[in-house]
Amino acid sequence: MARCLAFRCTACAGLRRAAVSLAAEQGIETVSAEAIADRAGMTLDGFWRHYRDAEECLVAAYDEGARQLERIFREGLQGAGGWRERLQAAAERTMSAFARRPQLARFCLGEVPRTTIPSLRERHLQSRQRLVTVLSEERGPGAGEASRLHLELVTGAAHHAVSAQMTGERCDLDSIRARIDDLIAGYVPARS
Repeated sequence: MARCLAFRCTACAGLRRAAVSLAAEQGIETVSAEAIADRAGMTLDGFWRHYRDAEECLVAAYDEGARQLERIFREGLQGAGGWRERLQAAAERTMSAFARRPQLARFCLGEVPRTTIPSLRERHLQSRQRLVTVLSEERGPGAGEASRLHLELVTGAAHHAVSAQMTGERCDLDSIRARIDDLIAGYVPARS
């Protein structure tokens, strides 16, 4: 874990932002501690006071970004209306966050899912499972395990659709929005 114990450390936050922007611009596999430090306006020795290596910094950046996106999604589910309307609102709120922070969206949903870095792949799977759990809890205990499997499939398909757009030459949020709308419209909760 990070050497700096204060998660709100401004130097750590600057390093995480630098890691996100580098990964979004150049691909996650090319990000190095030296490049992160340089982008953050810090020396390599300064970087090492906060993170052991680039991977640790990337994992911290992903954890922070994924939690932000998960929180935004959860907040969107709290609106009025039926299940599909709330799911639509959550997706729309999340898409608005993507528009405001495109590098974070590309990093979390375009780069991390394709990485060969095991710790990042594991974090990504954990994040997807947290979203499925939130959705499952929103559906209620009566929906059953079959409904959870449906949610896992829809969540996976949504992640795949977003990732495919994010890794293209041009990230088209309208195309992502349309694909997610199709997934939501086609979602029929399973009966146990």
